[in-house]
Amino acid sequence: MKTTILMTSEKQRGFSLVELMVAMTIGFVILAGIGYLYLESRQSFRAMDNLSRMQESARYALEVMSRDIRMAGYRGCASSTGDFHNTLNTSSASAYNFALPLNGYDYDVVAADWAPALPTDTGGLSTLKLLAGTDAIILRSATGGGTSVTKQPGGNSSADLQITTPNDLAINDIVMVSNCKASTVFQVTNKNVNGTNQNVVHNAGAGTPGNASQDLVENYAASGGEIIKMQSKTYFIRNDANGSGRPALWQFDN
Repeated sequence: MKTTILMTSEKQRGFSLVELMVAMTIGFVILAGIGYLYLESRQSFRAMDNLSRMQESARYALEVMSRDIRMAGYRGCASSTGDFHNTLNTSSASAYNFALPLNGYDYDVVAADWAPALPTDTGGLSTLKLLAGTDAIILRSATGGGTSVTKQPGGNSSADLQITTPNDLAINDIVMVSNCKASTVFQVTNKNVNGTNQNVVHNAGAGTPGNASQDLVENYAASGGEIIKMQSKTYFIRNDANGSGRPALWQFDN
């Protein structure tokens, strides 16, 4: 018995030019849509990243500024009570007026001027190009860790204070020696080693601003005194330094 196998074939047919153009057009539309979505998502990512960086910077700035505001007027255990003395020359200048923990300045839009007027002395604000319509604040306090006073040769009027080591004090530092009864601000004019201890010298007539007197008024060695650095900082708004003209928060070390 014979089996007949019939084989049929068709000619292979490709795409016509019209079909190819339609397929390419659809492909271009899809690619354009994907590209648009990619660009939109990339721009959204950049915007969110910039916003996150701005928020992070703002949180950091507010944290630093709020810490300095809380510390304004800190004088060790004599912060709320006790006598305060400032032996510096020009002790009433903006940079060195540690008897006044805080100064604030507000721009009066009606008068088109600052109230009170911006100070022009050392540590003043008149040369800092503050932005009109904003506020500025000067904060003064002790900062960092202190070192103990172990000896005060010659009593209150001695130019030397013997202190413990190690410490981070340096010549020309503005510092405060304090106990729970009194505190005195002076400038370190010299340091020298005395055996295992260290002497801090605060002579009058040397340094900038220098000391008007070497009399510290109090015998701090006999009453648990410590020496700690002082700081005077200003926070204000002015245009940034890169020429973009955008307002920025500045911190100035007086």
